[in-house]
Amino acid sequence: GVVAEDHAVPWPYLPHLAAPRWNVGESQSASQMFFTYMTMMSYCVPLSLYVTMEIANFFFMCFLGWDRDMYHAPTDTPAEARSTICSDLGRVRYIFSDKTGTLTQNIMKFKRCSVDGIVYGEPLAPPDDNDDDDDGNSHDATHRPLGDLLDGTSVQEETRGAPDPDLPLRRRRLSFDAEMFLRVMTHCHTVVVERDPTPDPENAAPPPTYQAESPDEGALVEAAAKVF
Repeated sequence: GVVAEDHAVPWPYLPHLAAPRWNVGESQSASQMFFTYMTMMSYCVPLSLYVTMEIANFFFMCFLGWDRDMYHAPTDTPAEARSTICSDLGRVRYIFSDKTGTLTQNIMKFKRCSVDGIVYGEPLAPPDDNDDDDDGNSHDATHRPLGDLLDGTSVQEETRGAPDPDLPLRRRRLSFDAEMFLRVMTHCHTVVVERDPTPDPENAAPPPTYQAESPDEGALVEAAAKVF
């Protein structure tokens, strides 16, 4: 039963401490027990509640598909609920958005890169006859096409003076560094490769589509796929 009297019982293992005074009345005990059990049971969720919420979310998804206001007549397409969190949806009145990707196409393309001091890819600007240094050499003299990235012959032998004895070693090193550079581009990403499920009969191998979280990541993978 409920203890309704004051008791002074010493601590069993702490005899040097004073005995506690338990002031437990019937009304006070009932309120304490109520809030104690409310605190303890607040973390317990019945298993049947999860099943009930999943059934409710299923019907919410069906109602979204049956909603005539969300039906697109020109394409005969109803609304498609692709997630079970439709219970969190509400009526949207205002949409706030920034200008990133809104006023621009947000297209990212891989233009050029540098491996071991040699630039590969497209030039940043059209060649200009007046854009030379004091010796008459173009600033883009070390530029190479992107397709030559795996070609070790990009390291050319000096035309003046004695031949470079380390030229074969430099070419092998460039080929290895360029390959590692491309391997990082092809492996270190989260891009998902998708192919057309209905290919064109005239085109036996349609090009894949790269679905990337960011345009710059997709540009790196597309460039590596063209070269590697």
